[in-house]
Amino acid sequence: MKIGVSKRIASYLLDIMPIITLFYALHTLFIGTVLQNAVDPNYSVIESEYFELIEERNTAIDAFRTQFNNEEITEDEYFELSADLQDEFFEENKEVITTITQYWLFSFLYFAVLINITYFAYMLGFKGQSLGRKIMKIELMGNIKWHTILLREVMWKNLLYTFAIIVGLALNPILGIFSFVFFVGLDIGLITFTKKKKTLRDMFSQTYLGYEGVDYPF
Repeated sequence: MKIGVSKRIASYLLDIMPIITLFYALHTLFIGTVLQNAVDPNYSVIESEYFELIEERNTAIDAFRTQFNNEEITEDEYFELSADLQDEFFEENKEVITTITQYWLFSFLYFAVLINITYFAYMLGFKGQSLGRKIMKIELMGNIKWHTILLREVMWKNLLYTFAIIVGLALNPILGIFSFVFFVGLDIGLITFTKKKKTLRDMFSQTYLGYEGVDYPF
C-alpha cells in the first residue's frame, strides 16, 4: 500500500513549518529592518506616508460609492471616477510605491531563497528521510541522489508553490490562487486516482514514498 495524501501533507508540514517559522522570526527580529534600511534609510517614514495615502484614496472612493448609492452619480460615473483616482494615485506616488515594492520584493526573495536552500540542505543531510517522514513512519525510496532530491523536493514541489505565489503577487491574486490549487489538485488527483499513487515529482525523480520496512516491487 502506497502513501496517501494525508501522510504526505502532514510530513511536509512537519518539515517545512519549522524552517518557515525560523526565517519569519529572523525577519521580524532584525532582517526586516536591515532590508528596509537597504531600500531607503527613511523607509519607516515613507511607509507611514504610504498608508496615509492609501487611507485617503479609500476614503475618496467610499465617497464616490456614497454618491452612487444616493443616486447622485451613475454607475458608469462611479467607475470612471474611481479609475481616474487610481490612475492619479499611482502617477503622483510613483517613488513611494516603488520604495514599498522594493522592500516587499527583497523580503519575498529572502524567504524564497533561504527557505528553499535550507529545505534542500535539510533533505540532503537526511537523504530524504526527514524527521517529518520518520514521525509519520514513511520513507523516501528509489533513486535517492543529490540531484533527485533537488528535483523532487525543491524544483517540483517548493518552486511550483513559489511560482503560484509570484503569479498572485505580480499578476493577479485570483490567477495565483488558481495556480496553487491546480498544482495541489494535480498532486491529490495523481495520489488518489492512480494505482501507484505517484506524483509528477515521483515520476521525474524516480523516487517514491512508502511505509517504513515495506519492500515495493517497483
